[in-house]
Amino acid sequence: LNQQRKLELEITTREDDPAAKHVFGRTINSDVEDQRTYLKVQEWLQTCTTQHTACLSHVHASGLRPTFLLDLSPSKVPTGTIRLHRVEGHHLGYAALSYCWGTDQPRATTKSNLEEYLYSIETFLLPQSIQDAVTVTQKLMLRYLWVDSLCIIQDSDEHKIHEIGRMESIYSNAYVTISAAYAETCNSGFLGVREFPKLSFDMPFCAESGEVGRITVTPDSDDLDYRLPPAPIDARAWTFQESFMSPRMLIFSKYQLFWVCGEEWGKDGGKGTRKQYLQNELSSRVMRTPETSDWPKIIKDFSSRRLTNSFDKLPALSSIASYFARHTNDIYLAGLWASALLEQLCWTSDCEIRPPTWRAPSWSFMSVDGNI
Repeated sequence: LNQQRKLELEITTREDDPAAKHVFGRTINSDVEDQRTYLKVQEWLQTCTTQHTACLSHVHASGLRPTFLLDLSPSKVPTGTIRLHRVEGHHLGYAALSYCWGTDQPRATTKSNLEEYLYSIETFLLPQSIQDAVTVTQKLMLRYLWVDSLCIIQDSDEHKIHEIGRMESIYSNAYVTISAAYAETCNSGFLGVREFPKLSFDMPFCAESGEVGRITVTPDSDDLDYRLPPAPIDARAWTFQESFMSPRMLIFSKYQLFWVCGEEWGKDGGKGTRKQYLQNELSSRVMRTPETSDWPKIIKDFSSRRLTNSFDKLPALSSIASYFARHTNDIYLAGLWASALLEQLCWTSDCEIRPPTWRAPSWSFMSVDGNI
């Protein structure tokens, strides 16, 4: 008794419905591959790449390129295949994929299959998330795609080190980064028909002009997303710097597609764009000169994420460290900065588990596994 419950309802309609003249919100399309979705994405990309000063300036000055890209051009490979393309100096517009491996990838590039992959790779044999990334890239009219498992020779330590050193430029120079946020493994995929909670209903809408359309009434889409568990991609350490360095991101969430760049954010339906985590995502993007005072927040987020191989902790943060060093002229000391060393030495961890193999000096948080 005397308990109050608040339920916010969202009223939306389709873009081509007569009710669209009177209803601001747009109904989320259940098919993420619908052509209207990609027209919206093209609109976001066009605005960003022609009008956003911050995004246009967010390019790695060194001009380093990845060694390999996936060439998706149907004129260059047999039907149903793609191929590895060796990048030779000139700039190529490409998308980059940010995703969770979650399992071994038997179709990854190795020394033994490199020559074969330079000729062709059968797309249907690839993990579903990579197949979906190929589809998205092609629908965005881009020819090239960067995926770590295929564009880095996985059994070559020399090539891994070489490409990890370029990770900052790989993501900062990508035309767009595709984030498979809710794909738990590389086999999960992120396209297809969305299954919304069965809490919505349609009803007729009669305009003063006499036109009759249809509207959809549903619980607020922001509230629905707040009830979702954390995105699997946000628990992976490697994807932290991928997101941080990307000037533009398409985030494939469970129920919606989100857009984030250096100056704005959006989504493919609903009544607005007040998504809190997108505000946080936007505010954390590298679109201003970084300061050492930003570092504790970065470390708090990074240290809460998982690594399959704990020895990757330093490399998984190396791109962001490189970016900070380039802009601050500070000295990087195994996870800390010389100009704020005394302050940054005052870290504590909720679980000081040290790896069996030495990874970093004991005075650095990089020497322990646990939240900082």
